[in-house]
Amino acid sequence: MKRLSARNFTLAAGAFAALVTLSTAVVPFIPFAFRNSSLHVVVDATEALVAGLVAYLLVGRLRQSGRRGDLALIFALSLLSVTNLLLAVLPTDVRGGEELFIWMAIICRAVGATGFAVSAFIGDRKRRVEPRDAMKAAVAAPALVAAIILVLIPFAGSLPLGVELSRDPGATSELQIEGHPALLSLQLVGALMYLIAAAGFTRRAQVDNDDLMRWLGAGATLAAFARINFFLFPSLYSNYVYSGDLLRLGFYLFLLVGATREIVSYWESRAEAARLEERRRLARDLHDGLAQELVVVASQSRTLERSQRMSDPTFRQLTSAVDRAVGEARRAIAALTGSGDEPLHRAIQDVVEEVAMRTNGTVDADLDSEVNVPPAVREQLVRIVREAVTNASRHAQAGSIEVRLLRDGAVVLEVCDDGIGFELEKALAAEHSFGMIMMKERAEAIGGSLHISSTPGAGTTVRLELA
Repeated sequence: MKRLSARNFTLAAGAFAALVTLSTAVVPFIPFAFRNSSLHVVVDATEALVAGLVAYLLVGRLRQSGRRGDLALIFALSLLSVTNLLLAVLPTDVRGGEELFIWMAIICRAVGATGFAVSAFIGDRKRRVEPRDAMKAAVAAPALVAAIILVLIPFAGSLPLGVELSRDPGATSELQIEGHPALLSLQLVGALMYLIAAAGFTRRAQVDNDDLMRWLGAGATLAAFARINFFLFPSLYSNYVYSGDLLRLGFYLFLLVGATREIVSYWESRAEAARLEERRRLARDLHDGLAQELVVVASQSRTLERSQRMSDPTFRQLTSAVDRAVGEARRAIAALTGSGDEPLHRAIQDVVEEVAMRTNGTVDADLDSEVNVPPAVREQLVRIVREAVTNASRHAQAGSIEVRLLRDGAVVLEVCDDGIGFELEKALAAEHSFGMIMMKERAEAIGGSLHISSTPGAGTTVRLELA
């Protein structure tokens, strides 16, 4: 199934959250809250653990990127983690304790939302951030929470009521919920910051193709609508679980999924890097060892053929075999060092140029760039072209060689030359017909058919058709 783009993913999350918010706001029989103090504690504890875990995982990302935006994100998540943890574990039944934690939480969460938004847009033009700076950000978060609590403690007994409920939230009709204007303003500030963050992270996901940013953008949309829910139904810390609490939990779960996918992607990239390094090592060994020795053998065999027993077919057969071995070695080196997804027309062009340079021949290529085949088929086609062009240049004494690749119902590959030609039946019966036999077997192995037509003095055409 095709993955949603970052923009559509964020819009889908926003549409879902908006539907939940609208349903609880206008449909009378849909409750927006239910009493369960234990579940409220579990939700806060879960959010604290998830935020802390994701902040810790982002330290590894920071080591790779050195981005200040990642550092700001670590600070924001650490702040949210500490805030949620305090709400989950500290008692609120002391005098003034509930109001103290309400105001502490709304202030810290507003600051955390602001940090979240800043992290989506902060530039990276200045110096790279050092990994040790992540520890400073993680320590700064609880220090800020402690500072806010210390400022509020002297006023704990006189803090204004953050939320007033005149009836049981289970009965939604005529329920009177009042929030302090400052508290409601901070909820709107948080919603605005998360919407800004959603736009910033979604844009970064599109520009950088960053999957973590994609999940952060969608998650920030849920967090924004959670703030809107808390604006409509004021509650921050109570014995009730609200629709806003569930949307906020969804935000943290999106963070967790994004961080998990980031880890999986990291280890996959490490495995791919190790695989490519091993391929490069094998290519170096092959180039410096076997390929060099084959080049020497090829050079000496051609010299021997020209100077001593030029008419002996054994030397021609030996020269052809060594040339093929050199070509196969070079092709293996190219395959080991290549990306593995090279287009067919580019692979054929490369091998044609390599053979032409090696044999001092002239080859014209007319290749359709729209023809695509699987990698295994591409490899066999390239090897057939190499063999056909080498034969035309080395043995047919061709002045002109043409290679054509097109799609005419089927994939058609042709190698034509104006060389001396030969009698096909006699050539196939000769001991040195191994190259032609191998071309036919390669074609049959990929489900194609190979036809060779040649007339003495009129050149040769090798045509392969692949359905």
